[in-house]
Amino acid sequence: MDLLYEIIAFTIFFSVHPIGMEKYKYQNIKVHYHQEAIPNDTILYTFLNKAENMIISNGFTMPKRKQVVYFCNSKIEFKIKSITFRNIVKGKNFIYLRRMYLREADIEKDELLSSNPTVFNNRQYSGVIAHEIMHSHQKEKLNYFKFVLSPKWKKEGEAEYVTGIASQKTEIAMPLFLNCENYNDTLQCRKYHWKRTSPYWKGRLRTDYLFNYKHISEDEFWKTHYKKEELDAEIRAAIKRGDYIFDNFVLQDTLTNE
Repeated sequence: MDLLYEIIAFTIFFSVHPIGMEKYKYQNIKVHYHQEAIPNDTILYTFLNKAENMIISNGFTMPKRKQVVYFCNSKIEFKIKSITFRNIVKGKNFIYLRRMYLREADIEKDELLSSNPTVFNNRQYSGVIAHEIMHSHQKEKLNYFKFVLSPKWKKEGEAEYVTGIASQKTEIAMPLFLNCENYNDTLQCRKYHWKRTSPYWKGRLRTDYLFNYKHISEDEFWKTHYKKEELDAEIRAAIKRGDYIFDNFVLQDTLTNE
């Protein structure tokens, strides 16, 4: 009986989310938004089309099943509706409910400003939703258990790969990565920042290396078991040889060798 009450409570909780919001449909995506933040449908179409192009141009496919997206208009709305209370989170995809929530941003400028511009990149807002849509793509490509059991770096890395940028700035993260994540005074990335963002940044780096340098297929990407330590050592060696370039990062002579 307690489980039944919980199911009813969550059903009611999610069912009230569209109240006070406008509706818009883009292909199989139903959008709920606030008119004061998004004054016309043309802005929404341009925004969603840009996100779709990020996915398609990188060789992936849009989810076939219907998706629901909520564009939140404040931090409080996003935190409550997405049940997410970490300030660093930009979007949340309840994959099995096919519901996505995006935090507040300037959709007309397609920009989500960083909370710490010295360490983090500003993000394209369309890239944030492309990231979340990619999780739905992954769920459809893999079965339930494969998706759940897949490494986080693969799921987040592929989702970040389509956006072409990660939150952590490469000029700050790369020296730390090349120094095997040994902290010293010459490296600008704080442990706190690195711990929060490294799974996404390193995931995108590994994904980019495998797709663009090793030229593997997406099927091979998901089927192959990679040992992270060995893969990272291989990537470091390729960067230091000058064979692989990531985000136009220029290798500095001051970096230590392995």
